[in-house]
Amino acid sequence: LLIIPFLHRGVPIFLQARNPDGHRAKYDNLRGRPFPLYGADSLAGLPAGARVWLTEGVLDALALRQLGCPAVACGSAGRFNPAWAGRYFGALRPVLAADNDAAGQGQALEKWGAALRAAGISYTIQNWPEGVKDACELLRWA
Repeated sequence: LLIIPFLHRGVPIFLQARNPDGHRAKYDNLRGRPFPLYGADSLAGLPAGARVWLTEGVLDALALRQLGCPAVACGSAGRFNPAWAGRYFGALRPVLAADNDAAGQGQALEKWGAALRAAGISYTIQNWPEGVKDACELLRWA
C-alpha cells in the first residue's frame, strides 16, 4: 500500500492510497473532502508561459517530474474541476497528458480542453508513442 499526500504549503490536505495487490480498488481516496489538484503548490514558482503537464494519475505526474517536466494530476479522466483552469493554469501553457486509452483520449481531453478553452487558455496535447499508455510507461522506457 502506497500513501500519497497532497500538500498545500507543505501541509497535507488530502491522502490517496494506491493498492498494488489487485484484490481491492486500485485507488482509495480520503472520503468527505473534495479531490484537490495534485501538485498545485508546485505551479506557483513557474514563470509565466512555462509548460506544465496535466495528467490523470498522481503516479503519472510523478513520473513526468522524474523526467524534469513540471506536472500535476487531477485524479482521473473525468475529475477535472473547471475552476482549476483559471486558478492554476492562467499564465501557463498546459500540456494535456491524458492516458492513451478510451477514457483519456475521449472524456479527459474533452473535459479538460473545454474547461481550459472556456477560461481562454490555450493548450497542447501530449501524444504518447505507440504502445505507451501513460507517463509511467514512458518512464519505464527512459
